[in-house]
Amino acid sequence: MVTEYLAYSVLDQYKADEKTERALDCFDFYIFPVVNPDGGASTSACHGTYRGTRPLDAPETRALASELQAIKERQGLRLFIDWHAFSQLVMYRASHLLKSLDVTNAAVAYGYSCNRKLPPFSATAWLARELAGAMRKVHGVEYKTGTACGLLYPTSGDSADWAFEKLGADHAYTVELRPGKRGKKGFKLPEKEILPTAEEAWGGVRHVLQFIRQ
Repeated sequence: MVTEYLAYSVLDQYKADEKTERALDCFDFYIFPVVNPDGGASTSACHGTYRGTRPLDAPETRALASELQAIKERQGLRLFIDWHAFSQLVMYRASHLLKSLDVTNAAVAYGYSCNRKLPPFSATAWLARELAGAMRKVHGVEYKTGTACGLLYPTSGDSADWAFEKLGADHAYTVELRPGKRGKKGFKLPEKEILPTAEEAWGGVRHVLQFIRQ
């Protein structure tokens, strides 16, 4: 429902909101409503984080990869967000800018590697905090920021890793939506929280687009 709400908001607010209008005038938006390509790291087919038998083994994953590759070749990727449930987290990768400047220890903080560390300042880490802060302002719900290893667990086959490393996306995030880790309902979000969750997701996207545009 979050991705559907994002598509609705982009269309509904084009002429009503100046920031949205500017973003749409500058960027193309590609919204994939349901993909679920990220398996995690387990080799057990019965586990909730089963990673699959091989890269791109699911038809949904192959379709997503094919389309994203075409977008990269046609125009490049500025921002990639993979929306998930649940835990209220914004997980990031390091910035291409830092790599190009050859900053010491500016290696990418991938989801599949817990050994690589970010330097004291990362443009993408900073933007993750902006994203989380903007989401919090909508309904007061807190979202933590950090790497996948630092906040959750090591992953393999992560689409944000792939978008950053293989496709050269400037900024790539995995956002874990409501509820927090202690949420009793887990993946089954209470109906009354669906719209507020979507609203705060749009608030975050709307905010960070102005920085991407600049």
